[in-house]
Amino acid sequence: MFRILFVLLLLTPSVAFPFENEPEGFRTIPWDTPVGAIAGLRPSGGADGTVRPYLKSDEIFVYEGVTLTDIRYLADQDKIIGAELTYDCGQRGNLAETLKKNYGAPTRTARGGTLTWQGKMTTITLVPPDAINPAKPLPTDLPALCSLNFRSTAHIWKNVPLPKVK
Repeated sequence: MFRILFVLLLLTPSVAFPFENEPEGFRTIPWDTPVGAIAGLRPSGGADGTVRPYLKSDEIFVYEGVTLTDIRYLADQDKIIGAELTYDCGQRGNLAETLKKNYGAPTRTARGGTLTWQGKMTTITLVPPDAINPAKPLPTDLPALCSLNFRSTAHIWKNVPLPKVK
């Protein structure tokens, strides 16, 4: 009987609970906001299935004191479902500490250093440097880039494929 209960628990999908200060989107843009309702948003690259990346013309490239190299918004069927922030990996430790201070302990820590805060509305993932595979090798004089992802938890559960942002 114990074995059956154990197997059932393993097969049950994990339930998301809100984490400390869980955002309802990224910055001032709630999830599922129509792309047309956001001033200065323009497509950036081709769609991957129904998901398309966008850039915002008036974007501030700083998040929690970390200077960013890029911010891409992701939209599924013209509604915002995520944001991907790219930054110098040298700032990863500072960013991880700030995220822990803002949102509490990560709900998951994967092998290799991926930190995840999964809530009812938003999933935040701090990806380690070795998980990013640039299409072209970076010149040695440029810093390695890391990524911080904000996603609508509802869309993650739908298994919506996300575009490979370059």
